[in-house]
Amino acid sequence: MTSNFKKLIAVPACALLALSISACSDNEDPPPPPPPAPAPPAPTATTFDVTPCLTQEVAPGYSVASLVIPDTVKVFLDMPSGFPNGRLLSDPTINRTLNVLFLDLDVHPATTFENFDGGEGLNNNENDRAFNADFPFLAPPQGQDVYNASAGGSGFTFQTGASSRIERMGQPAVSTALVRTENKVEYNLESPRIDLTGEPPFFQWGPEFALVLTGYTNALADDLLALDLTPCAVPDDS
Repeated sequence: MTSNFKKLIAVPACALLALSISACSDNEDPPPPPPPAPAPPAPTATTFDVTPCLTQEVAPGYSVASLVIPDTVKVFLDMPSGFPNGRLLSDPTINRTLNVLFLDLDVHPATTFENFDGGEGLNNNENDRAFNADFPFLAPPQGQDVYNASAGGSGFTFQTGASSRIERMGQPAVSTALVRTENKVEYNLESPRIDLTGEPPFFQWGPEFALVLTGYTNALADDLLALDLTPCAVPDDS
Protein backbone atom coordinates (compact mmCIF):
# COMPACT_ATOMS: atom_id res chain seq x y z
CA MET A 1 0.00 0.00 0.00
CA THR A 2 2.88 2.33 0.85
CA SER A 3 4.50 1.70 -2.51
CA ASN A 4 1.27 2.43 -4.35
CA PHE A 5 0.77 5.64 -2.36
CA LYS A 6 4.27 6.83 -3.28
CA LYS A 7 3.53 6.14 -6.94
CA LEU A 8 0.31 8.13 -6.65
CA ILE A 9 1.88 11.26 -5.17
CA ALA A 10 4.62 11.06 -7.79
CA VAL A 11 2.07 11.70 -10.55
CA PRO A 12 2.14 15.38 -11.63
CA ALA A 13 -0.55 17.44 -9.93
CA CYS A 14 -1.86 18.70 -13.24
CA ALA A 15 -2.50 15.16 -14.40
CA LEU A 16 -4.62 14.51 -11.34
CA LEU A 17 -6.55 17.72 -11.72
CA ALA A 18 -7.20 16.91 -15.35
CA LEU A 19 -9.43 14.10 -14.16
CA SER A 20 -11.90 16.68 -12.91
CA ILE A 21 -11.26 19.90 -14.86
CA SER A 22 -10.12 20.74 -18.33
CA ALA A 23 -8.18 23.93 -17.60
CA CYS A 24 -4.66 22.53 -17.45
CA SER A 25 -3.92 22.80 -21.16
CA ASP A 26 -4.13 25.82 -23.47
CA ASN A 27 -5.47 23.50 -26.14
CA GLU A 28 -8.69 22.71 -24.29
CA ASP A 29 -11.96 24.24 -25.66
CA PRO A 30 -13.68 26.83 -23.41
CA PRO A 31 -16.84 25.73 -21.66
CA PRO A 32 -20.01 26.23 -23.73
CA PRO A 33 -21.95 29.46 -23.13
CA PRO A 34 -25.16 29.28 -21.09
CA PRO A 35 -28.37 28.86 -23.11
CA PRO A 36 -30.07 32.14 -24.06
CA ALA A 37 -32.96 33.35 -21.92
CA PRO A 38 -36.38 32.68 -23.46
CA ALA A 39 -37.85 35.64 -25.37
CA PRO A 40 -40.75 37.41 -23.63
CA PRO A 41 -44.16 36.67 -25.14
CA ALA A 42 -45.32 39.11 -27.84
CA PRO A 43 -47.96 41.56 -26.63
CA THR A 44 -51.49 40.72 -27.65
CA ALA A 45 -53.05 43.31 -29.97
CA THR A 46 -56.07 45.04 -28.49
CA THR A 47 -59.30 45.10 -30.46
CA PHE A 48 -61.66 47.98 -29.80
CA ASP A 49 -65.42 48.38 -29.74
CA VAL A 50 -66.32 51.58 -31.59
CA THR A 51 -70.02 51.54 -30.69
CA PRO A 52 -69.50 54.34 -28.10
CA CYS A 53 -67.97 56.50 -30.86
CA LEU A 54 -71.09 56.21 -33.01
CA THR A 55 -73.56 56.62 -30.14
CA GLN A 56 -71.90 59.52 -28.29
CA GLU A 57 -73.63 62.87 -28.59
CA VAL A 58 -72.01 65.48 -30.79
CA ALA A 59 -74.73 67.93 -29.77
CA PRO A 60 -77.54 67.60 -27.20
CA GLY A 61 -79.90 64.91 -28.44
CA TYR A 62 -77.86 64.13 -31.57
CA SER A 63 -75.47 61.19 -31.83
CA VAL A 64 -72.57 60.86 -34.24
CA ALA A 65 -74.48 58.10 -36.03
CA SER A 66 -77.51 60.36 -36.49
CA LEU A 67 -75.31 62.84 -38.39
CA VAL A 68 -74.26 60.27 -40.98
CA ILE A 69 -77.36 58.02 -41.07
CA PRO A 70 -78.83 59.13 -43.37
CA ASP A 71 -75.84 60.83 -44.95
CA THR A 72 -77.30 64.28 -45.50
CA VAL A 73 -76.44 67.78 -44.36
CA LYS A 74 -78.34 68.34 -41.13
CA VAL A 75 -79.91 71.68 -40.20
CA PHE A 76 -80.96 72.17 -36.57
CA LEU A 77 -82.85 75.39 -35.94
CA ASP A 78 -82.02 75.30 -32.23
CA MET A 79 -78.25 75.33 -32.81
CA PRO A 80 -75.83 77.94 -34.16
CA SER A 81 -74.72 77.61 -37.76
CA GLY A 82 -71.61 75.61 -38.48
CA PHE A 83 -70.53 71.98 -38.20
CA PRO A 84 -72.33 69.78 -37.22
CA ASN A 85 -75.31 72.07 -37.95
CA GLY A 86 -74.59 72.37 -41.63
CA ARG A 87 -71.15 73.78 -42.22
CA LEU A 88 -69.56 77.13 -42.92
CA LEU A 89 -67.15 77.43 -45.83
CA SER A 90 -64.40 78.11 -43.31
CA ASP A 91 -65.20 75.11 -41.07
CA PRO A 92 -62.30 72.61 -40.78
CA THR A 93 -64.81 69.83 -41.27
CA ILE A 94 -62.30 66.99 -41.76
CA ASN A 95 -60.64 67.81 -38.45
CA ARG A 96 -64.01 67.84 -36.71
CA THR A 97 -65.25 64.69 -38.42
CA LEU A 98 -62.14 62.78 -37.32
CA ASN A 99 -62.46 64.34 -33.86
CA VAL A 100 -65.98 63.04 -33.24
CA LEU A 101 -65.13 59.62 -34.70
CA PHE A 102 -62.02 58.99 -32.58
CA LEU A 103 -62.14 61.04 -29.38
CA ASP A 104 -64.32 60.88 -26.29
CA LEU A 105 -66.40 64.07 -26.49
CA ASP A 106 -66.96 64.02 -22.73
CA VAL A 107 -63.21 64.62 -22.38
CA HIS A 108 -62.24 66.53 -25.52
CA PRO A 109 -64.28 69.17 -27.40
CA ALA A 110 -64.98 68.67 -31.10
CA THR A 111 -62.37 71.35 -31.87
CA THR A 112 -59.44 69.39 -30.34
CA PHE A 113 -57.86 68.22 -33.59
CA GLU A 114 -58.06 71.59 -35.32
CA ASN A 115 -56.30 73.24 -32.36
CA PHE A 116 -53.74 70.47 -32.09
CA ASP A 117 -50.03 71.29 -32.21
CA GLY A 118 -50.36 74.99 -31.53
CA GLY A 119 -53.29 75.50 -33.88
CA GLU A 120 -51.73 73.77 -36.88
CA GLY A 121 -54.27 70.97 -36.64
CA LEU A 122 -54.15 67.56 -38.27
CA ASN A 123 -55.51 68.93 -41.53
CA ASN A 124 -55.37 72.27 -43.32
CA ASN A 125 -57.20 74.82 -41.18
CA GLU A 126 -57.62 77.48 -43.83
CA ASN A 127 -58.39 77.63 -47.52
CA ASP A 128 -55.41 77.93 -49.81
CA ARG A 129 -57.34 80.52 -51.84
CA ALA A 130 -59.37 83.36 -50.41
CA PHE A 131 -63.15 83.05 -50.50
CA ASN A 132 -65.04 85.43 -52.75
CA ALA A 133 -66.85 88.29 -51.05
CA ASP A 134 -70.00 87.77 -53.20
CA PHE A 135 -72.25 84.84 -54.05
CA PRO A 136 -71.48 81.97 -54.47
CA PHE A 137 -68.58 82.87 -52.12
CA LEU A 138 -66.52 79.81 -53.11
CA ALA A 139 -62.84 80.31 -53.83
CA PRO A 140 -61.60 80.01 -57.42
CA PRO A 141 -60.92 76.40 -58.45
CA GLN A 142 -57.48 74.88 -58.63
CA GLY A 143 -55.90 73.87 -61.94
CA GLN A 144 -56.94 75.22 -65.30
CA ASP A 145 -60.10 77.25 -65.81
CA VAL A 146 -63.12 75.00 -65.37
CA TYR A 147 -64.93 76.93 -68.11
CA ASN A 148 -63.49 79.42 -70.51
CA ALA A 149 -66.13 80.92 -72.78
CA SER A 150 -63.64 82.11 -75.38
CA ALA A 151 -62.03 78.65 -75.57
CA GLY A 152 -65.45 77.02 -75.59
CA GLY A 153 -64.72 74.22 -73.21
CA SER A 154 -63.53 72.81 -69.93
CA GLY A 155 -60.03 72.33 -68.64
CA PHE A 156 -61.02 69.15 -66.80
CA THR A 157 -62.30 65.74 -67.90
CA PHE A 158 -65.11 64.37 -65.75
CA GLN A 159 -66.32 60.78 -65.64
CA THR A 160 -70.06 60.42 -66.13
CA GLY A 161 -70.60 56.63 -66.18
CA ALA A 162 -72.31 54.59 -63.48
CA SER A 163 -68.93 53.48 -62.15
CA SER A 164 -67.55 57.00 -61.77
CA ARG A 165 -66.42 58.02 -58.29
CA ILE A 166 -69.21 60.49 -57.54
CA GLU A 167 -69.08 61.32 -53.84
CA ARG A 168 -72.25 61.93 -51.91
CA MET A 169 -72.71 65.55 -50.94
CA GLY A 170 -73.78 64.86 -47.37
CA GLN A 171 -71.51 64.90 -44.33
CA PRO A 172 -67.83 65.29 -45.24
CA ALA A 173 -65.47 62.29 -45.44
CA VAL A 174 -68.14 59.64 -44.78
CA SER A 175 -67.78 57.89 -48.13
CA THR A 176 -64.05 58.60 -48.29
CA ALA A 177 -63.14 57.41 -44.79
CA LEU A 178 -65.86 55.01 -43.62
CA VAL A 179 -66.70 52.90 -46.67
CA ARG A 180 -64.40 50.20 -48.04
CA THR A 181 -63.10 50.66 -51.58
CA GLU A 182 -65.12 47.78 -53.00
CA ASN A 183 -68.35 49.31 -51.63
CA LYS A 184 -67.82 52.99 -52.48
CA VAL A 185 -69.57 52.99 -55.86
CA GLU A 186 -72.65 51.26 -54.42
CA TYR A 187 -72.72 53.65 -51.48
CA ASN A 188 -72.27 56.79 -53.56
CA LEU A 189 -74.96 55.84 -56.07
CA GLU A 190 -77.58 54.95 -53.47
CA SER A 191 -80.21 57.41 -52.28
CA PRO A 192 -79.90 58.52 -48.64
CA ARG A 193 -83.41 57.08 -48.19
CA ILE A 194 -81.87 53.61 -48.37
CA ASP A 195 -79.62 54.48 -45.42
CA LEU A 196 -82.61 54.09 -43.10
CA THR A 197 -83.44 50.55 -44.21
CA GLY A 198 -82.18 47.65 -42.16
CA GLU A 199 -82.00 47.25 -38.39
CA PRO A 200 -81.75 50.31 -36.11
CA PRO A 201 -79.81 52.04 -34.70
CA PHE A 202 -77.20 51.75 -37.47
CA PHE A 203 -79.48 50.60 -40.31
CA GLN A 204 -78.11 49.79 -43.76
CA TRP A 205 -74.61 51.23 -43.74
CA GLY A 206 -73.86 51.58 -40.03
CA PRO A 207 -72.23 48.13 -39.76
CA GLU A 208 -69.92 49.09 -42.65
CA PHE A 209 -68.98 52.33 -40.89
CA ALA A 210 -68.32 50.43 -37.64
CA LEU A 211 -66.17 47.82 -39.40
CA VAL A 212 -63.95 50.40 -41.07
CA LEU A 213 -63.75 52.59 -37.97
CA THR A 214 -62.75 49.53 -35.91
CA GLY A 215 -59.80 48.90 -38.23
CA TYR A 216 -58.66 52.51 -37.95
CA THR A 217 -59.06 52.54 -34.17
CA ASN A 218 -57.16 49.28 -33.67
CA ALA A 219 -54.25 50.81 -35.60
CA LEU A 220 -54.34 54.31 -34.07
CA ALA A 221 -55.51 53.91 -30.46
CA ASP A 222 -51.96 53.59 -29.08
CA ASP A 223 -50.95 56.77 -30.93
CA LEU A 224 -53.91 58.67 -29.49
CA LEU A 225 -53.07 57.47 -25.99
CA ALA A 226 -49.43 58.46 -26.47
CA LEU A 227 -50.66 62.01 -27.19
CA ASP A 228 -52.70 62.01 -23.94
CA LEU A 229 -55.94 61.84 -25.93
CA THR A 230 -58.84 59.69 -24.77
CA PRO A 231 -60.37 57.51 -27.50
CA CYS A 232 -64.13 57.11 -27.55
CA ALA A 233 -63.69 53.40 -28.36
CA VAL A 234 -63.25 50.89 -25.53
CA PRO A 235 -61.33 47.60 -25.49
CA ASP A 236 -63.48 44.76 -26.80
CA ASP A 237 -63.47 42.00 -24.17
CA SER A 238 -65.82 39.71 -26.08
